[in-house]
Amino acid sequence: MTHGTDGSDSTYGTFGNGGTNRTEPEPHYNLKMFGEIVKTFRKRARLTQEQFAPLVGYSLETVSSIEQGRRLPPPDFAERADSLLDAFGVILAAAKHLKRGKGLASWFRQWALLE
Repeated sequence: MTHGTDGSDSTYGTFGNGGTNRTEPEPHYNLKMFGEIVKTFRKRARLTQEQFAPLVGYSLETVSSIEQGRRLPPPDFAERADSLLDAFGVILAAAKHLKRGKGLASWFRQWALLE
């Protein structure tokens, strides 16, 4: 982990938080990491998204959005995916760190300040 001259963590930066220093990632970082984990195990199982989607019980669009880190997975997605992909509990463990935060979305904070 590297730190900038102002003491901010350059791995995560200060984007979307009004310029204040943070030592934790923005929520979307966790979604992207979760998506990469699912994608890695899906590829390890030699499944395309088109093949995996009906097996896990969700649409191709949902699976794609989850893997791209654009949406939270439905509550049972992690359990189904972990079982289907024989992921050793990794997907379930990663899902524990996903949550919808309270407050304003980081992209909206600047506009809220103007109000």
